[in-house]
Amino acid sequence: MNIIDRKLTCLYVLTILLALLVSSFFELISPDSFGFLFDESDRTWRTVFETASIVTSLAGIYGALKLMALPSVTSKIKEEASYMRYAVIRWAMVALSLMLSEITYYFFCSTNVVAFVGICAIALLFVWPTKGRRMREMGIEENLDNKNELA
Repeated sequence: MNIIDRKLTCLYVLTILLALLVSSFFELISPDSFGFLFDESDRTWRTVFETASIVTSLAGIYGALKLMALPSVTSKIKEEASYMRYAVIRWAMVALSLMLSEITYYFFCSTNVVAFVGICAIALLFVWPTKGRRMREMGIEENLDNKNELA
């Protein structure tokens, strides 16, 4: 496993652990804090956070899944340093969406964003860093296949 793969895997594992920590805090440690910002008379902040969560999740997940396929990005990720930069951007897009949706759910007792928490968690699996994914996205695998055909 490459150092880049290890660093990215640590980011993904820490994201999952942070989401579990937030969840366990509101579910087990302090269940009375669940929905502490919810106000029945004024739902303005709840609506703002729900809208932000939904828009961020839709844009973040779609962007994260398509980021490495963009021609402008594909031409830049031939080196490991630039690949790492774009891989962290992809991680941040999914992690921000996940955490914002989860916080909105627990702070405002908003069930409208629960599905997006699950969708973001599943999206983490689709962009999970592996050696094969890195090699494919950097175009290294194609070069190895072409060299084998020429030999």
